[in-house]
Amino acid sequence: MPSIWQALEAKEETIRVLEQAIARKDGDVQLLQMANQDLVVSKEETISTLQAQVDELMSRDDAPTSPIRFRWAWLNRLLTAQSDGVG
Repeated sequence: MPSIWQALEAKEETIRVLEQAIARKDGDVQLLQMANQDLVVSKEETISTLQAQVDELMSRDDAPTSPIRFRWAWLNRLLTAQSDGVG
């Protein structure tokens, strides 16, 4: 039969193991948050680049503006509909 000291040592070891697991999970959460932020920034940069390209095309005298506006509105709506809710 284990002594009370052995039982306490076993409980303390269990607590240490659980604390380490929590620390690893916290690290995982931080990594996921950073990855998510990178995706948000990338998405915003992509939208900005596309907007600049559309603006450039629309400023040309020979550009058919109606199809370009339609495509940009459709793309913008698609990207907005898939919003990740961050930012």
